[in-house]
Amino acid sequence: MKMYKLRESIYLLVQSIISHFKSMSLLKKLIYAYMFILAIPIIGFALYFFNDYKKNINEKLLQQAYQDVDNIKNDIEHNIETFNRIYKTIISNRELMNFIDTKEEVTTKELLEFTRTHVKEIERIQFSNPDLYRIRIFIENEKILERWPIIYHVSRIEKESWYTKLKESNAKQYWIFNHQDVLTHLEESQPIFITSLYTKITEYGKDGLGFIEISMPTQTFFYYLYNQNDSDEKNSFMCFIDSNDKIYFDFENDFLKNNNLNIQNIKNKLIESKKGQKGFLELDNQKVIAVYQYIDVLDTYIYKIIYVKDLLSNSKDMLNIVLITSFILIFVLSIFTYFITSIILKKLKLIIQSMREVQKGNLNIEIPVVGNDEIGELAYNLRLMLKKINDLIKVVLKKHKLTKDAQISALQSQINAHFIYNVLEAIKMMAEIQEAYEISDVVTSLGKLMRYSMRWKIQVVKLQEEIEYIKNYIKLINIRYDYQVYLNIDIESDLMQYEILKMSLQPAVENAIKHGINPLEEDAVIRIKSYREDEKVIIEISDTGIGMSLEKLHEVRENIYSKENKEFVKKGNGIGLKNIHERIQVFYGEEYGLEIMSKENCYTKVRLILPYYHDLRRRLEDEEYFNSR
Repeated sequence: MKMYKLRESIYLLVQSIISHFKSMSLLKKLIYAYMFILAIPIIGFALYFFNDYKKNINEKLLQQAYQDVDNIKNDIEHNIETFNRIYKTIISNRELMNFIDTKEEVTTKELLEFTRTHVKEIERIQFSNPDLYRIRIFIENEKILERWPIIYHVSRIEKESWYTKLKESNAKQYWIFNHQDVLTHLEESQPIFITSLYTKITEYGKDGLGFIEISMPTQTFFYYLYNQNDSDEKNSFMCFIDSNDKIYFDFENDFLKNNNLNIQNIKNKLIESKKGQKGFLELDNQKVIAVYQYIDVLDTYIYKIIYVKDLLSNSKDMLNIVLITSFILIFVLSIFTYFITSIILKKLKLIIQSMREVQKGNLNIEIPVVGNDEIGELAYNLRLMLKKINDLIKVVLKKHKLTKDAQISALQSQINAHFIYNVLEAIKMMAEIQEAYEISDVVTSLGKLMRYSMRWKIQVVKLQEEIEYIKNYIKLINIRYDYQVYLNIDIESDLMQYEILKMSLQPAVENAIKHGINPLEEDAVIRIKSYREDEKVIIEISDTGIGMSLEKLHEVRENIYSKENKEFVKKGNGIGLKNIHERIQVFYGEEYGLEIMSKENCYTKVRLILPYYHDLRRRLEDEEYFNSR
């Protein structure tokens, strides 16, 4: 019962809040919505940010640790490669190996020559590698005198542990880490710890010639272990453990000294980690990052250990700072939001007032709102919409004007008194001279011509219908003039049903006769060709008339493509090429239209470029329906 009453109370409270929110002004709604949306998630965001911050730090530390260990490994492998390269250079010297292996007494001259050539050559190798500490050759041949600091007798190192192990085993190499040079450490004021490679001389089928020692200061060989930068040294240290589980590290590491860590515990934990565990470990009751790389040649593990406690100690303080700063920022932004929202709503009111004027029929109103925000964009798009509406109205009016001009011009072209007089005169002459059989054909052609010209209720016709009209027109032309005009039709069969604007071809044919063939006063050919070119339909009307000069062709093109009404179109009796070009662009688009080419005393060609896919008849019917409403 109590649970039911509690749910009911919560429901009533929510309904009350919603009802109160709905009754608020838009300004208050925006302010409260802003505070509600921003204030509630801020706590969750701060907690998420805190956890994500810790996670990112751990991932970056782990990634950096792997990178550092890889760099250390690469540096050590580079030094190992340097040692091996020097060793191969020495044993590849056949004269040196033969001299060491000599069984005869060596003269003073031979010894001096040996020192001048081979010993000096090894010294040059050492000097050319400044990171090296020593290059020595310990030889078994007692007949050759020692040549310090390069050539020594094996007797000097017979008591060394490495000598015994290398002598008695099948191994060719033996590494010793962080040791002192037994031959020179007494002479040095401060002991130098070195890492050395001892290698048997066994090449060229010879064994027992001696050993080659190549050494480098340990702090150079393991450079990154002993030369950490200050920021790394505060929270981490690096070490390496050899095959005998002996640990090597920088005793001067600040982190080890400052935290008084037990290096034996660290060593034991790291030895356990070699079994496969790496990444985040518990070390001395602290969470650490421990990563390693194994170096096969040295049979050692390189470790880097990072203590993350100090690195994350400031994260909680950061969480508190984020929360406090966020609430202060919300309060300040709320005040700014109030004033900004007031300005935005003021702009909205101006747009609403402008749209009310548009509703009354005023399409030329200027909306007085500018800016790059959403309200400014809304006003800008409304202005574009009004401009588009005005442009569409102009296009519709222009279409009707062009159609009406075409109708009037067609009537002027086909039914002017002079034309009818000449045709009737020709019919009269035929009736007097010939039998009456052909008169009916002529009258029929004339009737078809006139009916086609005067029927403008439908503006779209099939290409086949336009061609039939041209044929009738040519029949009458051949009656009118003494010369013959031959019509050559080259149109693909599937294009005969293609729909075009009415009277699109006749003006071009009329111009061909009037300006190209008539001045020639002899038989000529008019060719009409149609074909597809990609997604376009090309209709070419060419004649074998007098053509045009380049200057005249340029003038005609300029008049056709000009946006102004040129007087030359008015002078002719036909619809005019300019009218055709404008009608095509109005009905199909700016990328279509008319092209004209000509060569003086040769030909003139007019090309109509139309789209292959279109539904012009449907568009015109929709426009007529729209205009009727």
